[in-house]
Amino acid sequence: MNKCTIHSVLSTLLLLGFLLGCTKEDTSKCWSGVTLSISYTGSAGKDALPELIEEISAYVFDSVGNHVKTVTELTSDLVAANYKMPISLEADQRYKVIVLGVDDEDYTDTILTRSSVSGASAPLVRDIDDFRVLLKHQRDNISSKDLGGFFIAEEQDVEVKRYNNLEYPANLTKNNKRIRFTIEGASSIVRPIVKSKNSIYNKNNDVLDMAYEVIYKPCSEDLVNDMYITTTLRIVEGIAMPLTMESEESENTVEYDLVDLIQSNPKYNTQESLDIEDFFEVEFTYSEDAVISIKVNQWEVINVIPKP
Repeated sequence: MNKCTIHSVLSTLLLLGFLLGCTKEDTSKCWSGVTLSISYTGSAGKDALPELIEEISAYVFDSVGNHVKTVTELTSDLVAANYKMPISLEADQRYKVIVLGVDDEDYTDTILTRSSVSGASAPLVRDIDDFRVLLKHQRDNISSKDLGGFFIAEEQDVEVKRYNNLEYPANLTKNNKRIRFTIEGASSIVRPIVKSKNSIYNKNNDVLDMAYEVIYKPCSEDLVNDMYITTTLRIVEGIAMPLTMESEESENTVEYDLVDLIQSNPKYNTQESLDIEDFFEVEFTYSEDAVISIKVNQWEVINVIPKP
């Protein structure tokens, strides 16, 4: 008996066992639930997920928003399962699912109550409307870390039907961005400082009004080549991210809106295009102490003719 025949026989026996154990008269042995198909459309592609995040969790709520369960899988196991995540749930019910992957070192990976966001200890929330993803507080709200992975798929409505395992997509958005600033021609050291009120996200991946402002300083500096690496949370269209170019030898500082600069490149004029891109390079060219050119991913967004 060859391997194909053995596999066929085993599959038939398993199917017969399922049919004998799961009947309309006795549904106690029937599996019910849904399968999430995990995807990520970022520039690195979903096959890069195991390198970017270790675990992915699905938070499940019932039709009125009460927390039912949380299912967590290693990303490496999801790759082996072709990015399929089965979740067992009671049949003939509707649920809401949020998929989240975070680096525990940099973010809270739980559902938070409003009181716990403010710092007080509180039990896990039971209401989907209180779902929070929070950047862990840095000293004086300053972040100079190379932030770990932060992925979220927005709230998804799913239905569990008896005898029918439905599949639903869960498209992850990478919420932390890597930005490389290069400075050319400046007469002194110039450091980029980015600010943004984007420290807390909710179930729809929206920035909350209650979010505190984060000051993002470079997590890596190459002073020889005037190159700085900064990681920030999600760049959101319509939410300003003031970028200040601070000179060590001059009191003059120049401020831009980083979101406006990036979206001046027509490749990034929608929220979807901002989310897909994982990496931005912003190049500043100076003439003495004045900026004469700015490029975003090699596209010139500002060109100023220097005075003779």
